[in-house]
Amino acid sequence: MPALLEMLRIPYTGSKVLTLALALDKPMTKRILAYHELPTPAFQTFERADEPLNEDMTFPLFAKPSREGTGMGVSRESIINNEEELRDQVSQILERYNQPALVEKYIEGREVTVGLVGNLDGPVPGDSPG
Repeated sequence: MPALLEMLRIPYTGSKVLTLALALDKPMTKRILAYHELPTPAFQTFERADEPLNEDMTFPLFAKPSREGTGMGVSRESIINNEEELRDQVSQILERYNQPALVEKYIEGREVTVGLVGNLDGPVPGDSPG
């Protein structure tokens, strides 16, 4: 939608096209985070269900489609505790979403989404430091 709005020169709020495209490609986003030495769980992308699991990947793991948003493809079965569950979940993702599966080290906790508004240069008027 943002690409269409930009082509039509219609103003919109939210991220630009490149940002959205990158964010939807989870493996690429994780590579960029790692390149900039930002913490991200170890991960592996599966193009086939029978690919060997990398040595640095230990259970529990978490599997999801590599290019979906808003929790698409994420369920209780996304938490993987053994090799059999891994192969089954990766197979389901490959078949249902027709895209690679992203498997990463599972981190227990709540997922939080945070929206940011604005492009301020410096402190917000009226805010005091500290």
